[in-house]
Amino acid sequence: MDPGGRPGRGVPAEFVPRLFDRFARASSGVATTKAGTGLGLYLVRQLARAGGLDVYYEPNQPNGAVFTLTVPRAAAVSAASAPTRK
Repeated sequence: MDPGGRPGRGVPAEFVPRLFDRFARASSGVATTKAGTGLGLYLVRQLARAGGLDVYYEPNQPNGAVFTLTVPRAAAVSAASAPTRK
């Protein structure tokens, strides 16, 4: 959503493969009217991966975008390997 509560325009289809690249800026849409360095999503993905997470993009039809942060499930601990209390 934009600051006015309206859905954003989304990511131009031709730009999706470069969305998380360093210094990547689309050549159409809001990127042409707003200042930026093209580092935001690159940094988000780098920080997520450094913490064992990841972030993905999906288009949100008819407008906008969805960014999903994935968190891996903790490995199941069997009762045999769990510490016991005395």
